[in-house]
Amino acid sequence: VVDKKFYEEKATNTVKVIDSDQISRLPVRGVQNLASLQSGVVIQEGSGGQDGNAELNVRGGRGGEVLYIVDGVPQNNLYNRATVSQVSNVAIDQISFQVGGYEAKYGQAQSGIVNVTTKSGQPYYNIYLEAQSSDFPKTDDYGYNLYTGSISGPIIPGIEEHTIFLSGERNWLADADPPAVPLE
Repeated sequence: VVDKKFYEEKATNTVKVIDSDQISRLPVRGVQNLASLQSGVVIQEGSGGQDGNAELNVRGGRGGEVLYIVDGVPQNNLYNRATVSQVSNVAIDQISFQVGGYEAKYGQAQSGIVNVTTKSGQPYYNIYLEAQSSDFPKTDDYGYNLYTGSISGPIIPGIEEHTIFLSGERNWLADADPPAVPLE
């Protein structure tokens, strides 16, 4: 039996961590949408953001007050403080989300910090492909298409110390129906 305190004495905030296994089971895509599932976060529809329709408001702050970090590099636009990067769900290893009371090294953040860590290569080869489409079979008139893929493995076969992880995603809405052309 080991005695352990219920809280950390030097901790000034709460850090919520979502790992890749949890992300794969969640019904949302994108870093902002994953962060919006945390307590104290409201997603404001129609306010801009990565996909053009949403911005995070953390604990009453504005959307530009959230600092986005991907693999240790801040990703906020200097003009309006919005995030300028998108990370595919299959490329995310974990997301840590901090609300208020963080260290001084995060001086640009006022409301919250979304810290994304991407996956790294594995010593074995792995290929992942995913396709979602409402065009086949035709399920709606919007033409939603999403194609995601990743490749992981050693750069040179047999040398497990040097690995690579590549990921890509293509997401778009196609026209519902092509314009009718009169036959002559």
